[in-house]
Amino acid sequence: MEMLSKLINELKNTDPRIRLIAASKISELGRDAAEAVPAIIELLEREEILMGSSPPPNESPLDRMTREQAIIPKQATLTLSKIGNVDVLSNLLKHQVGLVRLAAVEALGTIGPSAKDSQASLAMLAAFDINDHIRIAAATALKKILVQERKFQKVDTKKKSWKFWK
Repeated sequence: MEMLSKLINELKNTDPRIRLIAASKISELGRDAAEAVPAIIELLEREEILMGSSPPPNESPLDRMTREQAIIPKQATLTLSKIGNVDVLSNLLKHQVGLVRLAAVEALGTIGPSAKDSQASLAMLAAFDINDHIRIAAATALKKILVQERKFQKVDTKKKSWKFWK
């Protein structure tokens, strides 16, 4: 697909609006855009660097970003979920870059019950990830996957335990 190759190249563009549009167009291709996954991961890694992993006190990384730059990670997440490769997304849960892990978690939650093979990894992230946002997102994704399968019973927040039934 020549168009997909062009869109993948546009993910490296210096203009955040072009990157955003390219990710959006790739998303529209759905499962046919599977070959774009490595480029989307690379995009997320670059966006993490642009956002900076530790902003100065009292400053959000979003304060230093354009609107488009702030939306790119969310669009990349949506694109990954539309491509829908659960195995690839599950592997990304182990990625060292937090934004990539977060995108994978959100994409798996969007996929729902079809992502049930990622339950164990999501539960580990929900319990042990160093990033609070990722822990919360993993718990939310896990709930979406299990509620739709009617296997989720209850979260006891005081005991921090999950109860499941089969």
